[in-house]
Amino acid sequence: SDTSGMVFVSTAADFNGIIGTSPAETRSGIQVGANPIYGFRLTAQSVPHPSGRRRLLLTSGIHAGEVLDGWILRSIINFYRQGVGAKADAFRANWEILAYWNLTPNGRRAGAARTNPMRGEDPNRDWGSSDGATAFSLAENSIVRNAILADTASVTAHLDGHSSGGYLY
Repeated sequence: SDTSGMVFVSTAADFNGIIGTSPAETRSGIQVGANPIYGFRLTAQSVPHPSGRRRLLLTSGIHAGEVLDGWILRSIINFYRQGVGAKADAFRANWEILAYWNLTPNGRRAGAARTNPMRGEDPNRDWGSSDGATAFSLAENSIVRNAILADTASVTAHLDGHSSGGYLY
């Protein structure tokens, strides 16, 4: 429903910006799953950049109970879309944003703090390992990785939002 003309769904997304859904899971009689994971691109196409824009990758929701992390992402997106003044203009002129959130939807739906309680795994530890053996073994992480790769070949900076006890990291 954005009217700024700057927001586009991820190349890997459907019309609603859903890049994939978490797997349906049951544990101790609790069924959780098939929850959406979102991805969007923001670019101010009306402001040309002669050498191309840098890309800022924003992610949040990797830890289920860190619900304040989405406010970091939301603040950056709102400043990009609605900011006024020279700094906002320069941000739009020089950067494109790739935003992906709700990265652990089953954990959030189940009320978990850090892990996906159905599998007892910390999704943050699945984003890569030094030997590459365990990287992206979780369905949710693979969905996000594939969407990022569909949207761009490279990023300039990555901000992964985290929060705990009222603090944003």
